[in-house]
Amino acid sequence: MLWILALLPLLLTAAVYHKLPQQIPTHWDFSGTVTYSSKPHIWLLAGLSVLMAAFYMLLPKIDPRRYNYDRFAGSYWNFGILLMGFLLGMLLLVLSESLWPHQIPVGRVVAGGLGLMYLFLGNMLPKIKNNFFMGLKNPWTLSDEDVWNRTHRLGGILLFLNGGIILGSCFWLSEKMLFGLLFCGLLFSTLIPNVMSYLWYRQKEHSK
Repeated sequence: MLWILALLPLLLTAAVYHKLPQQIPTHWDFSGTVTYSSKPHIWLLAGLSVLMAAFYMLLPKIDPRRYNYDRFAGSYWNFGILLMGFLLGMLLLVLSESLWPHQIPVGRVVAGGLGLMYLFLGNMLPKIKNNFFMGLKNPWTLSDEDVWNRTHRLGGILLFLNGGIILGSCFWLSEKMLFGLLFCGLLFSTLIPNVMSYLWYRQKEHSK
């Protein structure tokens, strides 16, 4: 399933490439201004899924703590599928805006997609076991499994709440406010658990 979703952007791009205009939209800023690039740039976006899928499959094989991946394999591969789906969705937006401009509120759709990813990540974080590539990694979480677990439970709750707020507001807040909310929510959802991981680690050290 992962590779099907990873290859689908290349197949879709090949199918409609001859219909695309010479300039395609590749970037939208907070004010709605669109930046255009030459038509061949679409292959970079389409090929990103294949690159990410290969990298995603490589991680469990090169992580020194690869034995822990079996303990959260379901969540790991489900997130890989979600990531491929998100990249496919971004390509479909570019293709849609290239062929039928201004038919989709791009900023709101992207914000909604990120909100869904936050929800999934919030649910997934507490299930991730100690490793070097995924999760909230710092000297204190990597050094103590209990601190790792507590940190990821807190991070999961905050990220899930943030995703719910994004989805609940993506159709009435301005796009500029939406992306500010996305950024601030992600910042606090990672900063607070990292600070708490240090405090929990110090607490455990003092209690020895």
